[in-house]
Amino acid sequence: MLKCNYPNLKKLFIFILFALSLQTAFASLLTERLITWTIPTHSTAISLGATSQAVGVTSGSLLSMGTHLTPSSATEGWGGSNWTVGGTGLLANTSGDYFAFSITPTTGHDISVTGMQGLVMFTDTNGKGPQHWDLLYSNNSSFSNFSTYATFDMAANHTLDTTSAATTALANNPISIASGTTGYFRMVGYGAQTSKDHGLISSSSSNPSNFGLMG
Repeated sequence: MLKCNYPNLKKLFIFILFALSLQTAFASLLTERLITWTIPTHSTAISLGATSQAVGVTSGSLLSMGTHLTPSSATEGWGGSNWTVGGTGLLANTSGDYFAFSITPTTGHDISVTGMQGLVMFTDTNGKGPQHWDLLYSNNSSFSNFSTYATFDMAANHTLDTTSAATTALANNPISIASGTTGYFRMVGYGAQTSKDHGLISSSSSNPSNFGLMG
């Protein structure tokens, strides 16, 4: 006759709960905000310094506009005009039509980028600014080689929250950055109908956007 050993079953149940709690705690330790930039309004700055960074991430990393863009003071966020009319993601990358940012581990630390926080893109309410955005990654600042992690279509919207799709892409293919190296990102914009219209990272004076990398 088979016997059910209830004390052992209880111990097994407690062990499983303990293991699950450890897994949850460990996962929470591994996922955190690595670096953050606060997005202003009414600013013509060509670059923004990081407002916070995690232990193991160097300070001083900039979020900057591509060299082709003209900074604009806008109520909707931070960015500029002079985006190339039409074009492709490849052309935007070589023409300087992008927002660029990077992250560097401190000595003795490695990091893994697995997501994004608060990346909302804006184009003019007339819909003539950049209509498409590509998220690129490279291990060199010249972007002589790079990977396209995600492509976003404004689809006649004036604002587009790319956070979820970008995070999914990064979670499915995490970016590992070793001590002594830097990871470089670009959000390139293309498909504008006129060069005078804006492409911005969205924010507001009452609720500034905190854009950053998770990992």
